[in-house]
Amino acid sequence: MTSAQTPPRFRSIWVKVFGLTSALVTVMLIAASVSFVISYFKVNDVKVRVTHLAHRVLPLAQVAANIDVHSLEEELYLERMMRLWSSDPDAREMIDVDREQFMRFETLVQEELVVARRILDETLAEPQFLSPLDAIQFGRIGLLLENIEKEHGEYFRHALGLIDDLESADTGEFAGRLDQLQVEADHLNAELLAMLLSLEQLNSTQAEEIEAAESMILGIYQQNFILTFIVFLVGIVISARITTRLVNPVRDLKAKSEEISKGNLNIEVIPSSHDEVGQLAFTFNHMAQELRFKNQVKELFGKYVDPRIVDSLLGQGIEQAKLSGNNQEMTVFFSDVEGFSKISESLTPGGLVRLINHYLCTMTEPILEEKGVIDKYIGDSIMAFWGPPFTGEENHAVLACQAALAQFQQLSKLHATLPEILGFRKGLPDIHIRVGLATGDVLTGNIGSENSKSYTVMGDAVNLASRLESLNKHYHTRILIDERTRARIDEHFELREIDRVAVAGKDEVTTIYELFALAGTVEAELTELFRCYEAGLAAYRSRDWNRARDNLSRCLELHPEDGPSLVMMARIKEFENNAPPADWNGIWHFKIK
Repeated sequence: MTSAQTPPRFRSIWVKVFGLTSALVTVMLIAASVSFVISYFKVNDVKVRVTHLAHRVLPLAQVAANIDVHSLEEELYLERMMRLWSSDPDAREMIDVDREQFMRFETLVQEELVVARRILDETLAEPQFLSPLDAIQFGRIGLLLENIEKEHGEYFRHALGLIDDLESADTGEFAGRLDQLQVEADHLNAELLAMLLSLEQLNSTQAEEIEAAESMILGIYQQNFILTFIVFLVGIVISARITTRLVNPVRDLKAKSEEISKGNLNIEVIPSSHDEVGQLAFTFNHMAQELRFKNQVKELFGKYVDPRIVDSLLGQGIEQAKLSGNNQEMTVFFSDVEGFSKISESLTPGGLVRLINHYLCTMTEPILEEKGVIDKYIGDSIMAFWGPPFTGEENHAVLACQAALAQFQQLSKLHATLPEILGFRKGLPDIHIRVGLATGDVLTGNIGSENSKSYTVMGDAVNLASRLESLNKHYHTRILIDERTRARIDEHFELREIDRVAVAGKDEVTTIYELFALAGTVEAELTELFRCYEAGLAAYRSRDWNRARDNLSRCLELHPEDGPSLVMMARIKEFENNAPPADWNGIWHFKIK
């Protein structure tokens, strides 16, 4: 019997598959690990560089912007001094004040230049954080900074020399030096712009390097795709998330930086992280917000503050403008839409907004054309005023009355555009306005809190103008003015005396007049109406009710809807039934505003 043979070592399929699988998994894990490590360190390297450059580029860009701003402020003060000298060579005190401001901004420019040089030197002293392209760009920025230092120094020396030689300079030589100084300022501004553009290009370069890093990472994953298919899928998800979170904000920032450079300021970057890229987005948004604010101030300043007020305040100086207040004679204007509440009920909110905006725009035109100052809009009401320094001392009442009459001429223009404004042609509102004008001494100045002020007028004339506007409802008139206004304009306009009244809240009696038209422009029938009403008013005040009624009846024959005549006829009827007291002097006291 032969001895039994030892069977060969058994290797089951499980062992083979497991071994192969283990090997493949090991290879895949190694490949995935290598891919991950390479990707991680590459991303980290780029992030470290971006972070480092962000700490350099952003402060340097801010410093460059500050230099640009301070240089422009120097130019503005120099221009102001030149204007002062050309208009009033004896205004040396004001020129000296502006010279001090000029020197202060020069100090600020020099301080910013020192900071810029320090940042640039610190950046170049750490070449390990700079790519060759970064080094070239920072070198170019350094050359630009040297040019800026040099050209600004020359500009400052020449400007200072020009200021110091104001009194002794020959006119022709002075003009030549001033032109040369402007050329130097243009060169300096060009260098500053080039530096800002270089910093923007540096930001763009960083974004391109990040994109290149992303491409490299994706390439590594593609080379290991066969061996690391499963790991690749997981890795690509992780990598995509990492790179997307890193690259997309930078791409977004780059794109929106380009939009800013094109003048589109209505943009915002949404921060997607709390790292340096997120901080960069926050800083960008702050910059865009500041730019928007400055742009809005430039666009809207004239809509909220009359440019003449700005010139007046600037002429006084900041501190004086804060404290200034003057008592002077002015004419105050109030207008209101008759039955506006009923009109508003018939319109949609959108239609109402369009109507009121169009109405205010249309009614504001005559005020501005006649040199009036819009004080405020109160719903559909307009308050304005005329007087020095915005008009002459003698013609403010005339200008105000001309504006009031012109507003009624604008009503036909307004009615013609209502279908287009409201979007329908039937059932259009019939818009009528009432105007009150009063002349008197008012307080003018900057009124308000420390945080919010407005240039406005205060005084009895303001209250009286408002009351006169309201009295139009009682007398069914369009424009009522007070005695002081009439004294200023009598020969220029067609007027009629309406009544002697004490308005609500005041004991002082004033004679009120209705303003009709420019002098010499009314028909004979209206002149007869004025004569009959004047006679009727005189009879009314002397208690001659029959004669008053006869004259007022004649007025109603000429104009059946004459409001003042109807009011006086009603009073006569009441007095015939209930006689006024013995001391009655023809004055009508109003208790309601």
